[in-house]
Amino acid sequence: MWSRINHGLVEVLEYALVVLVSSLVAGFSFGVYTGLASRVGPTTDEAAFASVVVLASAAVEHGSSSSTLVFANATIGCGPGAITFSTGTYSSSAPLPVDCSFAPQYISGTKQLTFDYSGGLLTLTVR
Repeated sequence: MWSRINHGLVEVLEYALVVLVSSLVAGFSFGVYTGLASRVGPTTDEAAFASVVVLASAAVEHGSSSSTLVFANATIGCGPGAITFSTGTYSSSAPLPVDCSFAPQYISGTKQLTFDYSGGLLTLTVR
């Protein structure tokens, strides 16, 4: 009889141990995912802004520059001597050696950006 009780107790303990370990692994995985997701978003935004700055700089050097990029709810603008970029969680600006002539534009999804530089003025067309 003790054998049957001990066997049943062992099964209950094994089951409890499996549930506990599974819960710990699930909790740890969620924590890792949450931590990585919070770091990937800003990195993606930084890469998108770097691409915009490179395109603008190439247009200043060559007269025109165009590329298709993917944005997640971004705004690109240009004030006196600086290009600006912002999303819900990221905002940055970079100096430009020229004047700009375009109001802040909301951009989301896959868009073709074309920067043109002529007459000392940088412009942006989004398609």
